[in-house]
Amino acid sequence: MILHKLKKLYYFIRSHIKKNDLEYLNYQEKMFSKNNLDRKKGIEIFKKIRSDFEIPYSSMDSEHQVIFSSISQKKESINKILEIGTYDGKNAFLLSKLFPQSEITTIDLPEEDEKFKNYYDRGDKIKFSNFIEKRNSFIDQSSNVNFKKINSLNLIFEENKFDLIWIDGAHGFPFATSDILNSLRLCQKDGWIICDDIYTSRIKKPDEMYNSNTSIDTLKHLHNAKIISYDLFLKRIEKIFNYFPSEQKFIAIIKK
Repeated sequence: MILHKLKKLYYFIRSHIKKNDLEYLNYQEKMFSKNNLDRKKGIEIFKKIRSDFEIPYSSMDSEHQVIFSSISQKKESINKILEIGTYDGKNAFLLSKLFPQSEITTIDLPEEDEKFKNYYDRGDKIKFSNFIEKRNSFIDQSSNVNFKKINSLNLIFEENKFDLIWIDGAHGFPFATSDILNSLRLCQKDGWIICDDIYTSRIKKPDEMYNSNTSIDTLKHLHNAKIISYDLFLKRIEKIFNYFPSEQKFIAIIKK
């Protein structure tokens, strides 16, 4: 419990340091422009959605929310969305408000799975903070969200096609590689595939869930084989999140 409280304090302090470095901001706006996305408009939309629907602040907040908000203003149709990694349901809730006419499928491990209990300190959250009830509440408020309790490896059997896919499951091998390959198969032509938590610096002690170079290695191999192209957006633009290369994370937009 002490470790959990220290981690919460750590993320609270980090999330409230607002010293944006111009270099990081310029890089991010360049990536948005390259992908025909309006970052300023995306920020406006997300702020309004957050205010209107009282979406709480979280250590999970990042530029992915702005990316989704920017995409929601494009004229192209987003009819079906797949989210790999439901976690607390807040992102599925956001997607449901940004894309109210879309059919959204979000998947996560069954609650009885030991990995579900052990990762992200969910064991303690299930015991002491009604984690599952709160997650289900967000999903229940979203009439266009279908929640499935499956391991993402089972997407190999999925036949539906999607216009937008958000990859935010386990970051190690084989899960991240499987999620990326399945997403390439399941995404409509000219659809959006977005992958969270890309580490470009080499990780000395990789693990199955959090810290791994599996995603960037998979993207590089696919790119070298001329199967995809991709752009890396900063996950967060504050200097404190980017100063140390080992802590810097990216979000990839992948194009077939």
